[in-house]
Amino acid sequence: MRYLLFFILFSNLLLAKPFSPESLDDVIFTLEANTAESKQISLLLQQIEKEPSNLEAVDQLLSLYIKLGKSKADTSYLGYAKAFLAPYLLKYPNAYGLTLHQVDILQHTHHFDEALHLLKSLTAKNIKALEPYLMTAIIYQAKEDYVASLSACKKLLFRSSHLISATCLSFSQSYLGKLPSSYALLQDVYAKAKKEDQHEKSWALTSLADMAYRLEKKEASLAYLKEALALDVKDYFVLKKMSELYLEQKKYEKVKVLLAPYEYVDALLLRLTVAKEKLGEEVGLAKENLKSLLKTLKLSGESPHKEDLPYFKMLGIK
Repeated sequence: MRYLLFFILFSNLLLAKPFSPESLDDVIFTLEANTAESKQISLLLQQIEKEPSNLEAVDQLLSLYIKLGKSKADTSYLGYAKAFLAPYLLKYPNAYGLTLHQVDILQHTHHFDEALHLLKSLTAKNIKALEPYLMTAIIYQAKEDYVASLSACKKLLFRSSHLISATCLSFSQSYLGKLPSSYALLQDVYAKAKKEDQHEKSWALTSLADMAYRLEKKEASLAYLKEALALDVKDYFVLKKMSELYLEQKKYEKVKVLLAPYEYVDALLLRLTVAKEKLGEEVGLAKENLKSLLKTLKLSGESPHKEDLPYFKMLGIK
């Protein structure tokens, strides 16, 4: 569950889809040396080399790659995960855990329909596990299909914690004409949440922030985001949303302080560059980098995320 909730807020931080190799032979591993994560990866790779059928070790490695992809905003880890997973999917096509990892990677790389197709094969069995239903709901929310999302959220009742099901249901219903009541419901459930882990709380807080914003409660929205950031100071989704509020309020210096350490995250660099230009600072190099990113995106037949477009326009980048 903990690793699963890592992907909830990750998908819109990239301006383009990451490179997805078809096999491990296409991957050049360039892990950071002498970090706890690189050592753990090396140990897991050694263990799997000795015991290639050890699916528990495979699961741990894939979970670590995906977690690092988010925490470091480094899409190469998703490429490593996809390449490592490919031969195991051929050998174990019905392995539940491997299928979830495949869905996770597809979601990260914006292949929503393929991910939903795989999830349908799991939810059709009406299994007791919550992951397929939660993943389905989240992907439909990303696609802005809130009717389908609500249907999947209902399956979480009695499968998940009260906070997860309430967050999922209230967020979907808030886009289906029930914004005030959905906001009040989630406020109440969150206030009573005691034992849930930080990822569950973060999802609830960012959902509350979204609803508060749409209810014109801008300060409440910012307060929820600050509370979420206190749970994880490197939560890029929260940083992005906070910076958008500050930009709207013309608090450009706050954006600069907030995002300065995270220029390596495309979506944050975009917003940081807007703030710096508004402050009269030199941003020529940053704009050139963003132009290159946008050009690469267009060459691959893709378009920027809808929420990124206003910031490109502010910078005069087309």
